[in-house]
Amino acid sequence: VCLRLLTSVMQWLVVESVQQKTFKSSRNLEVRRVFEAERSHWLKRAARALAIFKEMREKGFVAGYLTFRAAVDLSRSVDSHGTVELLRDLRAAGHTPDEACYNDAIIACSGDSWPTSLELLEEMVASALRPNPITYEFLAACTPVWQQALHWYSELREVSEPGSDILFRSWCSLIRKTCHSGIWAQALDLWHQPPAPPNDQAMNRMAAVLVRARKWEIAVDFLRSCPVLHAQPDAMTYMQVMQLCDYGGQWEWNIALLKEMKVVCGHEDLTEPMEDRLTRAHVGGAYSAAISSSDRARQYLLAIEIFEELRSRSAQGITPALVTMSIAFGAAKKVLQELQAASAAKDLAKVRTEQRRKQVL
Repeated sequence: VCLRLLTSVMQWLVVESVQQKTFKSSRNLEVRRVFEAERSHWLKRAARALAIFKEMREKGFVAGYLTFRAAVDLSRSVDSHGTVELLRDLRAAGHTPDEACYNDAIIACSGDSWPTSLELLEEMVASALRPNPITYEFLAACTPVWQQALHWYSELREVSEPGSDILFRSWCSLIRKTCHSGIWAQALDLWHQPPAPPNDQAMNRMAAVLVRARKWEIAVDFLRSCPVLHAQPDAMTYMQVMQLCDYGGQWEWNIALLKEMKVVCGHEDLTEPMEDRLTRAHVGGAYSAAISSSDRARQYLLAIEIFEELRSRSAQGITPALVTMSIAFGAAKKVLQELQAASAAKDLAKVRTEQRRKQVL
């Protein structure tokens, strides 16, 4: 009974690990809410299954290999600290762990306990088990040191098929580690050597990392490299880079990126409806960044022109934010003040010219 319960929960968690990225990146909030509710239900059931397994052993029942194996796999999602202990118990019970058992224990060693993953790797090799691509992926993911992660990524490339999903995931993870460590040259070098063309999710994550680091120069170089990598950024990627350029005072780049976004993302038509709500928000955010940076640079007429173009997209469901409207109003007010000042200066020049003429006469 314990084995059936463990296996049933484990089967759902295997499916969940495949679907998790799809659902978490889904732009349908209702789909994500339903998925999280179902996941919470199954995690509670998994915790109950592990409690039954522990109770079974405490009462003197001998757990077979399949039951132990299911418990080790299950604990990785529920109780990561107990995964290594279960692996030791499995060996103490006279069973021989396979590569999957060691992989589960290695990925459970993320964070402060990552040195234990190296011990598990040595133990795995000593048991005549050969590390597979999943092993190297988990090793690269659990180590917080980017140099060590780079080593495991190199090992992974030797045993993986070119362009495999595992290699791509590890590549994305390694770029994040190098960015968090401030090794921007290494991060960009990795970015220019992808195992496969980057998808929208990888590009948006990279842009988000650069935004948090306030590195607008690297962000612009990141966008410039997309055509070479056969990658097409979406509106969210452009919005994040443009917001970073706004922070860095690079209004010229924002104007150029806004024009590029409309061409690359197919948003040149101001009347074509946009069905996706998040796409509308990202396009509106890109316009807001261009308006803000133009206003900061005292390019008030340009800011007003971009705002008018943003207003013309109302048929697509894109409406200016309150802050953007306030910036545009302030720009218009400053333009009016400049026109009034110019008119007053012109009148004053006329008066002085007339006075000089009378003095001459």
